Amino acid sequence: EELMKTSIFPGCRRSLRLENESMPERKFRIHVAIQICSLVRGYQDCLFFVSASQPVFNRDRFLRQAPALFEDKRPTALIDINYTDRMAKILSPRSKRFLSVLVNTQHFHQLLERLSE
Repeated sequence: EELMKTSIFPGCRRSLRLENESMPERKFRIHVAIQICSLVRGYQDCLFFVSASQPVFNRDRFLRQAPALFEDKRPTALIDINYTDRMAKILSPRSKRFLSVLVNTQHFHQLLERLSE
């Protein structure tokens, strides 16, 4: 109980909750956080600093190479299944559309600013 009241990250403000969360609620929140983190994985490789206090995000580069853009290639026929086909990745049009919208949101830009502080 006492552990739940402390923040894991020093300096981060913990939001107040109206009631205690159940274990399924906690697991759901953690799962959502993990999924969001996996969407923005690789953003550091696309962040450049014009000056020490001015980060610039290379949106086009991120939308070409972000790991979340790619999914496993599905075999077209059971006969053609081999190891290299199973390991192949293809660009997901759905993921590209979603990430294109995501990186243009104000929340995403605020996240970049906070992470670069």
